[in-house]
Amino acid sequence: ANGSQGRPKKRTRKIADPRDDMSAADRALYDAVQEALDAEDFARTRTAALRAYRSANPDVRLQAVEALGWFGEKALVDLVPMMGDANEDVAQEAANAWEGGLAEVEDTSLKLAFARTALKAISDANALTMIGAQFSSAATELVDAAEGDEASRLRVEAIQTLVDLMDQPGSPKRAEVSRELYEEITGHGWISIDEAERYLQDPENYEPPEDPAE
Repeated sequence: ANGSQGRPKKRTRKIADPRDDMSAADRALYDAVQEALDAEDFARTRTAALRAYRSANPDVRLQAVEALGWFGEKALVDLVPMMGDANEDVAQEAANAWEGGLAEVEDTSLKLAFARTALKAISDANALTMIGAQFSSAATELVDAAEGDEASRLRVEAIQTLVDLMDQPGSPKRAEVSRELYEEITGHGWISIDEAERYLQDPENYEPPEDPAE
């Protein structure tokens, strides 16, 4: 991606496999994305890519994802649901593009916000692991750069996000990643939601029970 410079690099080949065996409708979607991307027009590419992503053909969806990936940070929000695509190649490409786009974000608080949004929306195991690592990195960087009460507030906000995610139904993997991040950020082993709430009430003086069964 070259979104940090405002426009994608000029390409000399198509960004996806040849259009063999595509229907006429899918070829039209494919061509619309290609033409918009060749014009280096993000708004036009986004419109064409989002339309193409509704195709049942994974090759067309893959091309839509790859096209958005050329615009890096600009496409982060659109790439989030694509990380949960039923096709493994499409989902992986979306995750790679999202991670690359996030690397372009210079504001750490904004980077954390993007990661928080993605954690809440994604249930794919591989994507969650990657997003979790980005969330932890941004949260740690933000806390380390702050001092005193502000550092404590930022740490509590990050941990509250994780506790909320653990209580969110629909994704055992999201809960697992959230528990791992909780342990990483707090330095305490995971016990229960109730115990996490105790920590959040007074993180500076919190002491876990000697027996986790208590």
